[in-house]
Amino acid sequence: MNLGLLKGGVFSIFFLMLCMGNAQGLDDSSLLEESRFWPMNVTVLDEIVGKTHGNTVPAGGEWAFLRYENGLCLVDMGHNGIFRFKVDQTDLLERMRRISKERTYPFQGLFTFRYTKSFYLPESPERGLTLGALDEYDYFVLFYFNYEKSSEAVAEVATVIDTLKDPGSAMSDIAVLLLPENDFRADGLLDSYVADGLTAPTILPFWTNPIRYALSHDVERNGDVVIVDKFGKILGQFFQSDLQASTTRLDLIDSIETILK
Repeated sequence: MNLGLLKGGVFSIFFLMLCMGNAQGLDDSSLLEESRFWPMNVTVLDEIVGKTHGNTVPAGGEWAFLRYENGLCLVDMGHNGIFRFKVDQTDLLERMRRISKERTYPFQGLFTFRYTKSFYLPESPERGLTLGALDEYDYFVLFYFNYEKSSEAVAEVATVIDTLKDPGSAMSDIAVLLLPENDFRADGLLDSYVADGLTAPTILPFWTNPIRYALSHDVERNGDVVIVDKFGKILGQFFQSDLQASTTRLDLIDSIETILK
């Protein structure tokens, strides 16, 4: 089946669903998976003990909602830590029911609203991106890596970047985001980084550790390539090294297409 036609049909349905702006006919389980209705914050209904200082955090506080994942609600409680709550330990469903009746298309994605300004363009490294700079994209491919000049892994990432930037690409609504762990700017490797084709939004060095922690993608266990929608829902995750070692050798583009079909 033609990928462009398939994706065109899928995205048309997705667009119509967004335009409807409500969740009529969805049960609670289905509603929770509708990331377009995820709230910025939730109230935690139980008292908890902070992870860092062991302090008691009273019930009823409002905290940053990250995502619904594997039946649990991920909540960033600041210096107290990131927690995974059962849904009924929060007011997530109540907020989503209300949002599903009020939110209409177009609206900003939770992920893009929260993190866009933490990225910059390495070919113009003076400042971070402005809010709204990534709003045209519905999906993001995040690469977590250490930059090594001219490595095979870097070359493959650069190929993905070029492919998605192609105006004729069937995946024009997908953007690459780069989260290198090492600070190549401080190491004087910025020119090499750009020359190797890594000209996609890159995490600002001073945000590297906070954003890696806040996103909670568990890249060491689940994979250093993460595909999310603009609301932060994880659609797929895998290790780039697994592709390199595979005897069947699916490339990155094939793997991304498979996840987004």
